[in-house]
Amino acid sequence: MSFFLEKNNLPCWGLTGGIGSGKSTVAKIWIKLQNISLIDIDSISHSLTAPGGDAIDAIAKNFGCEFIEQDTHSLNRTKMRQYVFGNSEARQKLESIIHPLIHQKVQQAVTDSAQHGYDAALLDIPLLVESGFWQHQLDAVIVVDCSVATQIQRVQARNQLSIEAIEAIIAAQATREQRLAMADVVIDNGETVTLASLEAAVQSAIACLTQRFQIPFKS
Repeated sequence: MSFFLEKNNLPCWGLTGGIGSGKSTVAKIWIKLQNISLIDIDSISHSLTAPGGDAIDAIAKNFGCEFIEQDTHSLNRTKMRQYVFGNSEARQKLESIIHPLIHQKVQQAVTDSAQHGYDAALLDIPLLVESGFWQHQLDAVIVVDCSVATQIQRVQARNQLSIEAIEAIIAAQATREQRLAMADVVIDNGETVTLASLEAAVQSAIACLTQRFQIPFKS
């Protein structure tokens, strides 16, 4: 995949973690504690196939209008998910439309962040490890970590999914060990972690990275 992120001397860090790890909570704490921009890859991706999204016309052209909701001019996510499941050629075709647009949006967000004087950009990337791509574009990887049992417990409480459904989602993601092997910084968000101790862990991670990249630490 030929994309190189121009960082404009702005440190770019990737934040990742498995489903139910509390990554979104960590991101909210982080932007409260440090002068950084948060770039949410999932939100960017969803915006591309939302009503009037930048990917809609290309998807209609390559897959057919039946994959587009005619009333909202958005992607029929259920139909597309069923179509690309187990169909690697279709999935690759969809990715060839979506990924370059994501890269453009991320590049613009990083450029804007540098111009607005942020100290760093934090890229929230749920499938950072799985992509095999993003880690090569980043200056550091932060992993929010917890046990699989804790993931299941949190997702059940949040989404009321069955244990089997949650286990299937976890099985489709990178393993805990794979994420930890890629981490420059690990933030423990296990079952016994309180909001106060999680905030302290985020502060510690910020202190580590700000020292490494010689940027201000807003304590």
